[in-house]
Amino acid sequence: MKYFEKLKELFNIVIKKSNIKFFNKFRKLDESSYFESSYFEAYLHFLHNSVYYNRFSITINKHKIKGKYLNEKVNKWKNYGIFDKMFKLILDDYKKVYK
Repeated sequence: MKYFEKLKELFNIVIKKSNIKFFNKFRKLDESSYFESSYFEAYLHFLHNSVYYNRFSITINKHKIKGKYLNEKVNKWKNYGIFDKMFKLILDDYKKVYK
């Protein structure tokens, strides 16, 4: 679970650097990035458990997250290039450590 925390930190760094404003009509902008972090944590649990999206459901920070909505978030992150940016940051850190 130590890696979950590191990946969540990396996700938050990429979100802040990207200046992406995730619109959520039910939350303020500062709460919205916090909510995105909750979805990312749910995504890590989804990958760890290896289940189908339609069978996945988890409660994080008192929010119930269903797999259907998680799939929509993951597709949105993919379109914004979040995963590519995270990969580049991890690769840069790797190159610094192992020259």
